Amino acid sequence: MKAVKKDLMGNFKYSEMPFSWNTNTDQFQIDLAELTDSINSKVAINSIDDFWKLFSKRDQKLVMEHFRRAAEGDTPEPIKACIATHNNSIVLCLVSAKRITGHLILGVVIPLFIIPISEDISSFFYQIFENKSHGIVITDEQTRIIACNTYFENSSGYKIDELLGQKTSTFNARKHGDVFFKEMWNKLTKDGYWNGLILSKGKTGTVKPQELKIQRLESIRGGFYYLGITQDLSNKLYRVAGIEHGGIELLTQLPGEDEFFLKVKDTAIALNDNQGLVVISFIPCFDKEFEFESKKQLASALAYYEKDCSAGFIKKNVFSIAIVYERNQDKPHSLSIFDAIKVRFKTLRQRVDPAIYTAITECTIGCSVLGLDANNETKLLSHSLQAMYEKHTSGSRNICFFNSALHEKIKRREILEDIVNQSVLNKEMEVFFQPIVNTSNWKVTKLEALCRFRDCNGNLLNTQEMIKVAEDMKLVSDLDLAIADMAISSRNELVELYGTDVELTINISLNSDKPMKALFRDLFNLFKKHIQHLPYITVELTESAYFDSEQKDCNLLFDLRKKGLKVAIDDFGTGYSSFSYLRGGNFDLLKIDKEFVSDLTVGSHNYYIVRMITQLAHTLNVEVVAEGVETLQEVKILNNLKVNYMQGYYFERPQPINKLSCKTVNVDGINALEEPNTEEAELMSYPPILTPQHTLREIKELLDTTQFTAFPVVIDRRCVGVITKEQFNLHATPAMGTDRETTHEYQSMFKVASAMMNSTITRVHETIHGEEIHEKIRNKNPFPWVVINDSDEYVAIIDIYNIVHFLNANQ
Repeated sequence: MKAVKKDLMGNFKYSEMPFSWNTNTDQFQIDLAELTDSINSKVAINSIDDFWKLFSKRDQKLVMEHFRRAAEGDTPEPIKACIATHNNSIVLCLVSAKRITGHLILGVVIPLFIIPISEDISSFFYQIFENKSHGIVITDEQTRIIACNTYFENSSGYKIDELLGQKTSTFNARKHGDVFFKEMWNKLTKDGYWNGLILSKGKTGTVKPQELKIQRLESIRGGFYYLGITQDLSNKLYRVAGIEHGGIELLTQLPGEDEFFLKVKDTAIALNDNQGLVVISFIPCFDKEFEFESKKQLASALAYYEKDCSAGFIKKNVFSIAIVYERNQDKPHSLSIFDAIKVRFKTLRQRVDPAIYTAITECTIGCSVLGLDANNETKLLSHSLQAMYEKHTSGSRNICFFNSALHEKIKRREILEDIVNQSVLNKEMEVFFQPIVNTSNWKVTKLEALCRFRDCNGNLLNTQEMIKVAEDMKLVSDLDLAIADMAISSRNELVELYGTDVELTINISLNSDKPMKALFRDLFNLFKKHIQHLPYITVELTESAYFDSEQKDCNLLFDLRKKGLKVAIDDFGTGYSSFSYLRGGNFDLLKIDKEFVSDLTVGSHNYYIVRMITQLAHTLNVEVVAEGVETLQEVKILNNLKVNYMQGYYFERPQPINKLSCKTVNVDGINALEEPNTEEAELMSYPPILTPQHTLREIKELLDTTQFTAFPVVIDRRCVGVITKEQFNLHATPAMGTDRETTHEYQSMFKVASAMMNSTITRVHETIHGEEIHEKIRNKNPFPWVVINDSDEYVAIIDIYNIVHFLNANQ
C-alpha cells in the first residue's frame, strides 16, 4: 500500500520482479514476498500455470503467447497485461521474457499502475467518461445506444433519454455512400477498430465533420460492445490543414510529396508487360466555407484505393492519383487510359458528396502517362502538374494530357461519348434512309434506316466509329430502339415517295449486354405503337455472330415473324456459321456484305462465293440483298447471279428523308448490259469511290488494304477530281498512325479529299478504243484517265498499269 500511495502522489519508483522458467522441468521461480507486497495481494505460485492464472482471463492468452514466442527463440516486445487480485484490485503490469539458454527463460514483471478499490475504479471511469474534450458513446452489438457523455449530448444536440435504444444510424448525414460504411464495418470486423473522418448529422439537421474512433469491446462472458470516441472538428480544421508529419499530410492523412513519389516509383517497378501507369493531378475548387471538410472527405475516399491506385496530397493543395491500367492489343492505347480514368472517377463519385464531385470535375485535371511523355517516375509526377498548371487543353474539356497527341485523342473520345449520350437521351441523332432496289423491276421497294450523328458544328461523324462508342458505353440497344421508333414514325412520308407497299428495314444489334429475351421484349413494346406498319417492317439483325441458334432464340424470331414482320441477317458470310441459321427457316432475307461485292469480277474468288450464297438462299426460299454496290460492273454481275435486291452508292447514298429522290433506275441501260469484252476488262479498273469529305486516314486505309493506286472523287455521280498514291505521299509521313506521330501529324489525318485531289483530269468515253488510246498517249495526257458515259457520269479509271497491260495484250 505504501508503494501505491507513493504512486498516486507521483513519487513511486517501479519495482522489478525477475523470474525464471525452465521449459524442460516446468520449474518457475519468482520472489513471492516482493510480488505479494507489490500487488498488495497474497499469491501462491508453484508452476508456470499458476503464474499465468494471476492475469485476467482476457490477458492470459496474451501472456501465454508472449512466453511461447520467447521459448521458440524470438525476442518479443514487452507486453502490458492486467492482474486481477483476490481483493478486487487491478494491477497493470509490464511483462517481458527472453530465452537465455536452451531451456531457460528469464524475465521480469513490473507493476505500473494499481487501482486498489472499486471506488477508485468507479471514480476513474467517471472522470474518463465525462471528460470535457471528447464525446463518448457506448452501444450494444446491434449499435443501439446504451450510454453517452455530456460532451456527446452537447455536440449532437440530443439528450440521453432521446438516444437510449436508438441506433447510431440516427446520426447518418446521408453524405457517405454504401461503400464507405461497408469498408468501415469490414475494418471493425477484421481489426476490432476503425478511425477516420465522418460527417455526422445533429438533432437540428446540421452536418458537422468529426473525428471518430470506434473500438470493439469483447466481454469475458461473451458478446461485445462498441465504444465510440468523437471530436467535433467544426472549428479546428485549420489546425491541421497543410501540415505534413512523418510523410503524411495531417488534414487529409494522405502521403506527402516525397512519400507519394516513392509509392509511384514502387508501383512503376511492379508493372507487368500488359500494364501501364498514369498519374493525374488536380486542385478542386471547393466552397471556402467547407474547404477543410471537403478535402478531408475526398482524402478519405481516395485512401480506400490500394491494389491498382494510390493517392497523395502535395504542394499543400494538389491531389495526385497514380492509376494502373490494363493494356489490351485489341483496344487503342488511348482508350485503355481513358477507360481507367473513367472507372476511377466513377468509383470516387460513389464515395463523396455530389458537391465535392462537381468541384473535381470542374477543375483542370493534369495527366501524364509513363512511357508516352515520361520516361521515369520523376517526370511522370512533374508532367501531370505541368499539364494541370498550363492547362494543355482548349474549350470546356478539363482533362489535360501532357502529351498533346494523346490529349487530342482522349478529348475526341470524350466529345464522341457526350454526343452519343445526349443523342440517345434526347433522340437528337438523325435517321438517313438508303434505297434498296428490286432487280425484278428496278424500282425502290425497300429502304434501310440508318443512324447518323453530327458534331456541334453540324458536320456528320463517322457512323461506324459512333456505333463502336455506343457499344462501349452499353447504349447500342437504346440507340437501335430510338432509331427504329423514329424511322417507323416516318414511314407515311416514305409511302408518299415510293407507294403504299414500300418496306422499311431497321437494324437491331445483338452485340449488347442486354439478354436476347429482354432486347426482344423492348422491341415488341415499341411495335405496339406502330401496329399498322408491321407488315412492311424488316428487322435486320446485325452482329449475328451473337445469335444462338438454340430453340429459345429461334422462338423469339418466330414471335417476330408471327406478328407479320420479316427478319434479315446482316453481313452474311463473314466467317460465322450463317448457313445453320438459314436451315432453321427463321429468316426471310440475307444481306451479302460489301466485302464480297466490292470490285466484283467474273471468275474471281468472291464471284463464286456470292454465287454459292445466292443459290443456297434461293433453294431455302430466302431472298438475297447485295450491299455496297457502287459500279455498273457490279450491278451487271450481281444481276446475272439472280440477286433479288441491290443497295449501294451506285443507286443512291443514304439521305435524310427530305433529300430522297423517287427517280427510277435506268432499266434499259441495265438490261442492255453484256459481258465486258477483253479490252474493256483489261483496260479499266474500278477502285472504291471517294467523296470530298473522305479523310487522309481513310485514304491511307484504302492504299494499305487494296491494290489500287488512284481513286476518283465523285459528287452526284460526276468525277470532280482524282487522288493518286503520289498525291497522298505529299500529305502523309511515315509516323502517321503510330505512337510517334506528332499533334500536327495527327490533325493532318483529318484533312479531306477535296483539299488534296487533283481537279485537272483527263476524261475519256467508255467506248474508248485502241487508236484513241495511242493518240492520248502521244499527246501526253496525264494519267490516270477518268472514264465517263454519255451523261458525263463516272464509270471507271484507266491508270498507267492498265495501259501497259492493255498494250502488251494487243501487240
